[in-house]
Amino acid sequence: MKNFKLSNIPRWHFYSFSLVALFSFLLSFKWSLTPTFIDIYYHLSAVLGFDEAGGFVATAFWEAAPFGRPHLYPPFTHFLMLFLFKIGMPILSVARLFEYCMFPILLITMWYFIKSFCSDRAAFFSVLIASSAYSFYLSSVNFIPTSVAIVLGLLAFLCLEKDKIIAAAILLGLCFYAHVGVPWIFLGSFCVYGLFNSLRLKSCLKVAGFGLLLALPILVFQYNLREYLSIRQNIESFILEINLWIYLAAIPGIFIAIKRRGSYLFIPSFLIFSMMPLIIGYYYRTLSGQGIIAFIFLSAISLDSIFARMSKSLISYFKNKNERCLKHLLLLFIFVFFFVFSPSIVIQNDEKKLCFVNSTYVNLVPEFKTLYRPNEFSIYFPKFFKDISDIVGKYSQEGDIIYCNQDYVGGLISVLTRRATSNVMLQEIRTNNLADPAKDAKIIIWMKDPDRKIDLEMLSFLDRYDLNIIVETDLAYIYLNDHTRAKRIVAEPKISSSLVFVILFLLFSICLFDIFRKRKS
Repeated sequence: MKNFKLSNIPRWHFYSFSLVALFSFLLSFKWSLTPTFIDIYYHLSAVLGFDEAGGFVATAFWEAAPFGRPHLYPPFTHFLMLFLFKIGMPILSVARLFEYCMFPILLITMWYFIKSFCSDRAAFFSVLIASSAYSFYLSSVNFIPTSVAIVLGLLAFLCLEKDKIIAAAILLGLCFYAHVGVPWIFLGSFCVYGLFNSLRLKSCLKVAGFGLLLALPILVFQYNLREYLSIRQNIESFILEINLWIYLAAIPGIFIAIKRRGSYLFIPSFLIFSMMPLIIGYYYRTLSGQGIIAFIFLSAISLDSIFARMSKSLISYFKNKNERCLKHLLLLFIFVFFFVFSPSIVIQNDEKKLCFVNSTYVNLVPEFKTLYRPNEFSIYFPKFFKDISDIVGKYSQEGDIIYCNQDYVGGLISVLTRRATSNVMLQEIRTNNLADPAKDAKIIIWMKDPDRKIDLEMLSFLDRYDLNIIVETDLAYIYLNDHTRAKRIVAEPKISSSLVFVILFLLFSICLFDIFRKRKS
């Protein structure tokens, strides 16, 4: 066996891995500031609910308590988190680990995707472009199940291209268990790609068909409870970031991909379906977050072509200069432009501004940061929430219900105390009861409004209920409701956790066997 040396790594691979390693290093400094986005508390609540019930349940009994509401969210990511929790990792550390790992995993997947049918250099450019867009980074760690589904979908396509039909179908099927919308984007992309590339039509239809067959249980379950799904327009109107270079560079990339045909045709197909969430109001995720992955791929292809042409032109113009030095200078210019500048149009609070310096690196280093977003700050402050969770634990028992005037803070406290909450977090799922959430709660937490000395809403709330104040903390007033007898009702699991883990192990084993199986000559 040859000794491993850095010099043995191809140059463009080394650049790509170094960039991923650099951002992994930078993200390690954010560990204590995570979890970042509020959505994670919905997912952690589901993880703890599965743990308490002993498996996947059809009713989210841990929220909208005591009656709960249908649990329609695909459970794949939840079971990955549950596995880590089962082996002893603290629940918040599970969230932090997923948040820390998700961006590097997504970068590596995108690198491998472009490398597989384009070039090592284009793969590096895809990593550089993706890592430069701060809104893309934020979206990838804020919406973890979406990122997981995208990783599965991209790997499914690569397996399809290598004629690993079984593996591709399994990965596409698992995509449906990771997210509600993303798998349909990939399914549509596969079908349109098959129409564009007739040589792959039969394989695409096989993967789509078998993937749907594997996803049939979750699809039937969601269809039967479809009346609880709610489409909310303008759900992500808090901010929008348009990375100018990514969009502009993607335009010639479309023509290059169509001209080269073959596997390249998947990217325009993917681009078409990636824009579909705009119809239902997902503007941020589509135009600033994971929805720009197709644009990143097209931009990488463009940049690869531009680099090749400019290198040739520079070498031709400076005939007596060192060819390698000229290429490195060009690469350095491109690297600095993306790594440091990454100009973007930012729309926030109905204000539009051009941020010429807006890269991920600049936003991750506090000394350089100039723009702040509402979706990049944690609502978890360990010192203050420990006081609240200790009080809730002292004055309530297992099975009691809590309520908070802020839904996601209620979800956070529910996770910390393992008490069911009468709050609801994910608004895309309707509740099926008209119960009074505060009336059924044993403990009521009212978060203070820092902008008001007198909270009129809280005074109105107190007039409706006969509550006893327990304590006032720096962040909240905590009340005891002695009149309720309501308890959360743990739902019966539809399938046990042990069986789910066995099924996932078998599916991944079959998938790996198909990937590494040698084709018959």
